[in-house]
Amino acid sequence: MNITPKKVLLSFTAAAALVTAAGSFTILDETQRGVDYRLGKMVTQDVSELRQPGFSLKTPFFTSVKKVDVSLQQRDYSDVETYTKDNQVINAKLSIFFTIPSDKLLHIYRNSPDWEQKLETTVLDAAKSALGRQEAQNVALNREEIMKSVTEDTRRQVSALLGIQVQEVKLPNFTFDDAFEKAVASAANAKAVLNQKQTELEQQRVEKDKTIVDAEAKNESAKLAADAEAYRLQKEKEAEAKGRLALAEAEAKGFNQIVAAIGRENIDTYLKTNKWDGAEPQVLGGGSTIVDLRGAGTTAAVTPRTPAPAPK
Repeated sequence: MNITPKKVLLSFTAAAALVTAAGSFTILDETQRGVDYRLGKMVTQDVSELRQPGFSLKTPFFTSVKKVDVSLQQRDYSDVETYTKDNQVINAKLSIFFTIPSDKLLHIYRNSPDWEQKLETTVLDAAKSALGRQEAQNVALNREEIMKSVTEDTRRQVSALLGIQVQEVKLPNFTFDDAFEKAVASAANAKAVLNQKQTELEQQRVEKDKTIVDAEAKNESAKLAADAEAYRLQKEKEAEAKGRLALAEAEAKGFNQIVAAIGRENIDTYLKTNKWDGAEPQVLGGGSTIVDLRGAGTTAAVTPRTPAPAPK
């Protein structure tokens, strides 16, 4: 193949035309805005001059377009080393979520072209300050509170310095040095043993209390039984006393009725007669004749002897 100057010129011309055509337009996504630079100098002066999403032409070679994302963005910062309040080394990963408002875009890129470096510095300083106020053992426990403080601090500073809107700063992960991790593990093990002993002690205390309660219940039951028996005996004595009282009252009432019936003047005779026990008499008679009734149905008359006259 013969290479002639004409062919070289044509090839060069075609390549130049291709490069020129490629550099004469730009395409922006829906979440992007464009800032024009001509020979390195920002020429977009107003928000209304920002390039909007879609296709647009530009001057090749002389004009470049800076594409700026105005949607929610995220920046991650790994291996952030700092110290806690008790001088423990902590290695953290931080994530910041933010947006660049369209009306602040030109101000940011004109006055703070290094805004990403300033954003990173602000986030790291806020995180180190917040972590430095916490003891190592409380970082995990107070993570939400710590990051809330970091977010508020970063939001305030970044808004004043850059005009960027910070949504949230997160702490996805963090680690301590090996010595501290071993110390934490040892402390956790000791705490677990202590908790186990405390649990056993509490169980023993509960068992002791249960024994005391059972003994008190038995004593109370025995006391109630004794009280019930005493009450029963008391009631029996009261019933017996009432019985004797009722009998005495009945006898008194009967005596009064007898007195009313026979008259008080005959009461002595009645009382004497009332002493007879109801048995049949063993002998009958009087004077010189006495009948002995002690035989089995035999009646015998006994004549007393006449005493012999005394000798003269």
